[in-house]
Order: sequence, then structure tokens, then C-alpha cells
Amino acid sequence: MTTESSSSTATAAPGVPSFAELNFGPELARALADLGFDAPTPVQSQAIPPLRSGRDVVVRAQTGTGKTAAFALPVLEKLRPGDGSVQALVLVPTRELAVQVAAAIQGFAQHMPGVRAVPIYGGEVISKQFYALRGAAQIVVGTPGRVIDHLERGSLRLDNVSMAVLDEADEMLRMGFAEDVESILQRVPTERQMVLCSATMPEEIARIAKQYLRNPFVVEVAQSTRTALTVEQRYVVVPLEKKVEALARVLACEEFAAALVFARTRVFCAELAELLAERGIAAEAMHGDLAQSARDAVLRRLRHGQLRVLVATDVAARGLDVDLIDLVVNVETPDSADTYVHRIGRTGRAGRAGKAILFLTPRQERRLRELERFTGQPMVHLPLPTLEEVERARVNRFVSAVQRQFGRDDLVPFRQVAEELWKNPHPDLAAGLVALAWGDRPPPIWSEPGPAPTPYRQPAPLAAPPPRPFQPATRAAPRAPMPPPPAAAPRPVAPAYVAPAYVAPAYVAPPQPVAPVYVAPPQAVAPAPVAPKRTVAPVAPAPVAPAPVAPAPVAPVQVAPPPPQYPVPDNRLPAAPLGRVWLSLGVGKRNHVESSELIDAICQNADIAPSMVGELQIRDTYTLADIDAGAAAACMARLVKVRVKTRFLNPRLLEGDPEPETESAPRKPRPIKQEFSQPPGTERPKRAKRPPA
Repeated sequence: MTTESSSSTATAAPGVPSFAELNFGPELARALADLGFDAPTPVQSQAIPPLRSGRDVVVRAQTGTGKTAAFALPVLEKLRPGDGSVQALVLVPTRELAVQVAAAIQGFAQHMPGVRAVPIYGGEVISKQFYALRGAAQIVVGTPGRVIDHLERGSLRLDNVSMAVLDEADEMLRMGFAEDVESILQRVPTERQMVLCSATMPEEIARIAKQYLRNPFVVEVAQSTRTALTVEQRYVVVPLEKKVEALARVLACEEFAAALVFARTRVFCAELAELLAERGIAAEAMHGDLAQSARDAVLRRLRHGQLRVLVATDVAARGLDVDLIDLVVNVETPDSADTYVHRIGRTGRAGRAGKAILFLTPRQERRLRELERFTGQPMVHLPLPTLEEVERARVNRFVSAVQRQFGRDDLVPFRQVAEELWKNPHPDLAAGLVALAWGDRPPPIWSEPGPAPTPYRQPAPLAAPPPRPFQPATRAAPRAPMPPPPAAAPRPVAPAYVAPAYVAPAYVAPPQPVAPVYVAPPQAVAPAPVAPKRTVAPVAPAPVAPAPVAPAPVAPVQVAPPPPQYPVPDNRLPAAPLGRVWLSLGVGKRNHVESSELIDAICQNADIAPSMVGELQIRDTYTLADIDAGAAAACMARLVKVRVKTRFLNPRLLEGDPEPETESAPRKPRPIKQEFSQPPGTERPKRAKRPPA
């Protein structure tokens, strides 16, 4: 930072053991006791005393170190409750952070009547903010864009501001709010106190601090790691196309109260939340395109425990602070190490334990080492859970939830119902109660009873790694030339195969058929005239010899040798084995479906083993599945309303062998529409204008 020469710097806590020694007023002391604040964090111990003395302060610390209370308590201590004008301004980069900081300040001022902190941000109806600013609003927490909008409309005046705070200044710079921040600071009175909080200190932030802060007191907590030591960091190596399935398995096996999954783009954020919901995981998306009312509703359900998984982008989750979040998953590798630190800072806040999981592709091992060097903490490899482990985790989670009910104090009415059921015991009574409590989820695939579920234990805090000793750079000694590789032994050359010459078989001409020779029948001879009363002997007909027929000459026929015989290809699909049938499922290549997704959907919803599913033929618009004949009835009954890639499976039983897939005919090119043109010389002559009268 450029102001270090003219400012004092604190690198160690001055040793304030509790908030009682800071001697706050009775209202603030009572609020701190109600909220459970006993001992201040190092940032609070170093920043509160100079702020109470009236100095400008620059706070450089990682997220989750208690920076909000560090500037909120001195702001509330210096307020004039009887004055309804705006006396303090806090600028934050995102809407969620504005709501969060305003709620935190209002919590510290719960015993100070007449003090209000109003959040103003984009995406909300501006008329509501008009009514909020017209009342007594001593503290305004807003985003730069909406603050400028209210300044131009005249609904916000900064004439009486005595303290201005820039929270997450580096993030505001990254989001392009540098000009807006300077425009707002120019309208603040010159005689005011300023606080600048930033995890990093780029040149632009250093320039703003030098221009608008007067001899600032720099609070910089020296830490061996950039992330909290209470966060257990692990990584998973999985191919890119298998990330969604791997994420579903990890979330099914991990024990957590609420998880925050980071996605890079808004489209993938919404798609990932939908894919997780299809796999039975209660997940919702939160990104920049979501309306502010919908974002508030999602955060409300997350804070109340009604939502377990939140898929969000960096902009939507910036500065998010929810106590239930104890698992952060980076399903895509962040662009920078600073982004990774800010992401996993959403868990393990204020000394609480947390877990962080990073998804990597096999080619991103180098990126893992860079993150480890930047954070100063090693990452442990997490093997991908198998399907059997996923099912066992589901059953263990259900059994643990049932066992937690044993400690309730209001079980007396339920005991009466249990006694009523035990009057007429049934062998399937326990199974029926389990099925009723299990709900509409797919039944578990139970093979053998496993070990009893063990209660989840928070991971122990990791010890800080020892600092690496400084090693001066030395010039490497020249390497000796490598010896030439040994000559390879000559490889034996097999004699070339010579195919035998093809010998055509001798051709024998078949005998030529001889045309039959027509032989005329013997002609009848008229009897000679007989004299009266004379007897004439009959004359025998003369024999006619057949004419000799010479055989026709046969010309030799040139016959080409027959071509060699090749086996005729068989394009038919292999028939289903004995005892198996083919099912047609209504999802195919156009839906970008994968074999693993179909197998998981069939086995989990039809309650069959994976060994009963054979070959899958994924075609353009449908899929052919080779299913065991004994499991076909269960698949036909239970897969009708099952969705995969937002498509119903609708299984259909095929009769006989399936037909081979035919290639779709190419689309005909669209004819080019030609513009109408009139042949030359056929134009209609224009009518001559009449001269004016």
C-alpha cells in the first residue's frame, strides 16, 4: 500500500480479552450479551479502538473474520438517535451483502430505540425504498448503483454523514464500481471518518485510500494461511462429463446441514440445480437473473433449514453469511486463487468448523498445487463414493434421524398411538412405519445389514503448517551432457506373406439342347376306283423315312472366372438372451443422456440390482435396454413417471428383436428465394403529367 509511510500499522492484537473491557454503552453491551459475543476477534480488537478515537482505518483481512462488527459498533456508538438524517453510509458490492450487513447492524442496535439501518439495492421496487428513506434512517447500506440513483432523484442526502464505510472494496473494483464509488465519495462531507475493508489491496484501491483517507491506521492480521484453519479442504478428480453424477454422489454421502455449490455461469447454475433436483436432492439456484423477491425467498428457506443445497454464482453468493452452511463445493475450478479463498470463506466463519470440496479434471493437477501454495494448506484426496456407499449413507441418515427422535420430550402422545398399534401386532408393522416415514423417495436397495450408523463428528481444526524457511535463490549448476542412448538391436524381420495365385477352375460347357424336328404325318392315299362286282385288295401306305438333321455348330463361349466369395454382413442387433426382454425408454441422444444416468434411474426407481440391466442402445430419440425378464414388470410399473433429462421414460415392451437403427435422411437444402425481376422492355410506360391549366 502506498500510504504505509504516513500511517501506522497493527500486525498483532493489542490483547483485549473481552468486549467488557471496551466499555461500550449499556445498550450495546446488552445487545452483545444477547447475541453471544464474548471475546472480540483479532480484527475487532485492533480496529475498534482507533475507530472510536476518530481515525480513518484500513482493514486488510480475509473474509469471515468479523469485519462487520468492527465498524458497526463504533458507528452505532457515535449516532445521534434524535437526528433522523442519514449519519452513516456503508457501500457494499452485492444485494445479499447489503441485506446481511443491515440486518447485522440492526441486531447490534436492538436495544437502541429510534435507530434504523435501511438497505437499498437494485432489483427491488424503488417506491418501497422511498418510504424507508423518508422516515428516520440514520444508517444506509446500499450498492453503488442504487445509491447514485437515489442521489440523482433527491431521495437521499449525504450532507450529515459523519462516517463512510467501503466494505469488500476489492470486489466492488472487480465488478466495475470504481467510478461510482468515487462519485459517491465526492458528495460526502470532507470532515468525515472513513473505513476501507478489503481482502486484497490492488493499485486502484490503494489510490482511492490515498486520495480519500487521511493518515489511515492499517489493520492487517498476520496469518500463516489465507483460509480458516477450521475448514477441512479436499478435492475430487473426475472427468468433465461425469461431474454432475459425481456431485450427486458426494452430496448423498456427506454429512452437512446446508451446502453451497458454486457454478461459473448463470445457465449452468440453473441447469445444475435442476439436475440435482431430478436425483432427489433438494437444491435451488440463485444467480443474477433471479428476481430479488425470489432470491430473498431462497435465502429465507436456507436460513430456516428448509433447503439443504444452494447452487449459486460468485456474484450472487458474494458476502453470503449463513450459519447453517458447513459445506462449500466448487464444482468448477475458480479462475483465480482469490476467488477460491472467497468461495470457501462462506463456511468456517467466526471459528466454526466447515468443509470445502474442489472438483478437478485429470488435467488440472497443476492447478491444485498452485492453490495449495496460495492458501498455505494441503488438500486431501476424496475418493468418489460407489453406488453401494450412496445407498448405505441414505439408510444411515434415515436411521440417525429416527434415533434423534428418542430424546424428544413430547413423545407421550406418540406412545399412546404405539400402544394402540401393538394391541394387534403385525409382522410388517415396523416395515410399514419405515415406509410411511420414508415418503415418496425411491426405496433403498438393501443387500446386507451394515454397521450401526455413527453420529457425525465435526472435523478437528487443522494445525497451522510451519512457516517455510527463506532460501535465497542460487544459480543452478550446469548439467552434464546426457550420454547418447544405446543403439537398438536389429529387430527380426518376418518374411513377407505371399498369397497363392488364384487358379480358375476348368469350365465345362453344358450340353446344348437339340430342337425337335417336325415330322409330317403320312398323307392319306385315296382309294382307286373299284369296278363294279370286282374285289380290289387294299393298298398299304408307303413308308416315309425321316429327314436327317445335322447338329448346329456350337461356338466356344468365353466365361469369366467367378469372383471370390465374401461373408455377407449381418446388420441385425443381437437378440436378447434367454430370460431377458428389450424395453424402449423415451430418452435418447438428443437429450444428452448417459448410460450411467439411465442405469441409476432404473435401479433406484424400479428397486432392482444393477446386474439385471444389460446392454443399452442409446439411439437418437429413444433408448433400448436389455432387462431381466423377472424385473420387466417392476420397470413397466415404476418407470412411467420417472424423469431423466426432463423427459418421462415411459417404458414400452418390445416384441421380438429390435430393428437396426436407420440413419436419418439428410435435410434438403432450402431453395433460395429469387427476387422478381421484370424483363427489360416490358415496363409499363409512365403517364405523362398534364400541364397546369
